[in-house]
Amino acid sequence: MGALRILVVGPLYGGSHPIARYTARGFQQLGHATEFLDFAPFYAGYQALAQVTKDQRAEHKLKQELLRLLGETILARVRDFKPDLVFALAQSPVAPPLLQTLKAEVPLVAYWFVEDFQVLTYWQDLAPAVDVFFTLQKEPFFSELKRRGVKNYACLPLAADLEAYHPLDLSPEEKRRFGAALAFVGAGYYNRRQFFQGLTDFDFKIWGSEWVLNSPLGPSIQNQAARVSEEDSVKVFNATRINLNLHSSPFHAGINPQGDYLNPRVFDLAACGAFQLVDWRSQLPEFFTPDKELATFTSLAEAREKISYYLAHDQERRHIAQTARERVLREHTYAHRLAAALEIIQDLHPGTLPHRQPQESAAPRVQASFPPDHQVQALLDTLPEGTSPDLEGLVSQIKESSEPLTEPEAILWFLHEFRQGLQNRGFNRGA
Repeated sequence: MGALRILVVGPLYGGSHPIARYTARGFQQLGHATEFLDFAPFYAGYQALAQVTKDQRAEHKLKQELLRLLGETILARVRDFKPDLVFALAQSPVAPPLLQTLKAEVPLVAYWFVEDFQVLTYWQDLAPAVDVFFTLQKEPFFSELKRRGVKNYACLPLAADLEAYHPLDLSPEEKRRFGAALAFVGAGYYNRRQFFQGLTDFDFKIWGSEWVLNSPLGPSIQNQAARVSEEDSVKVFNATRINLNLHSSPFHAGINPQGDYLNPRVFDLAACGAFQLVDWRSQLPEFFTPDKELATFTSLAEAREKISYYLAHDQERRHIAQTARERVLREHTYAHRLAAALEIIQDLHPGTLPHRQPQESAAPRVQASFPPDHQVQALLDTLPEGTSPDLEGLVSQIKESSEPLTEPEAILWFLHEFRQGLQNRGFNRGA
């Protein structure tokens, strides 16, 4: 297949925005020329339209006009960048008419619906309009897609971005601020507000928005229920002894007994080497071994029992968390996931993606720049198969490590930053 030109289209807002960013980075790590069309800066304007008029029909029309304009932006970028593949994420501003136009301009258009199909149903219009429709769920979603005439679909689970989520060495002050015996990071959905009331006798911290401060959970809610940044989430994960992960549900007072797909936090926590206690999901055994790589619960009583057990067994808890991280490194990064996505696209549309020559590897040129016995040579010899072929990819691999930076790694990183500085000043001869 060789190196592709890929345009990743992100949403205005929502949980799929960071996933879009990780997706773009994952394609870059695979060595593809990738651009991320980020619409998050337009969200403030989208929200401001609600203040323009009290007429809901007029407000709706204004918002639709903004979305149409953003769609035109996608089309303009496509004509300039000329991608081989447009890869759009859930909530991105791609209406069916725009998708039809894009399909006339681009070899392939794919869409990753990182939502629950029973909660958000806008997939019904989008799925038939793209070349490949990726989902988080299988049956009964697959049957619904087939019933609507959609032929090219596949399940593409979420993954971990190792640049964002990794082990941290926290200061004593950070451990005090972010640490607890038990913690949860996420929005205050109805089922979580109900379930967590049965855990308030533990040293329990709740981080995130949409929580009710004047409620039984009030003493546990941190930072006045403000949104938590990605950086602070990682600190909470690393500082907490047991990270609780309860998938959201608007239909249940606690655990969804029919829950299937895994939310991002399953992979994020594992990537941090953080211990997690997660509600049972039918897809879980496909990705992690219960009780060996994470702990699960199916009821409040079982959750309480396991919280007490693992708080009393530090060594076992740490071993499980480390085993989960090792599983993520082997199988569940965005580079793993998106390599699989490209294989699926190729199988469903053979011969559509161009057969370009792969990018020339930076490794031989870097090797030629150092003596044979230099430490950098040993580092390059250890790079695994599939490492991104350019210098940015080599440095990206280094950034993913949670170990202290070695001297040869620092040299490569310096070379990358030096090259970036030259390019920013107009010196574009390749390094």
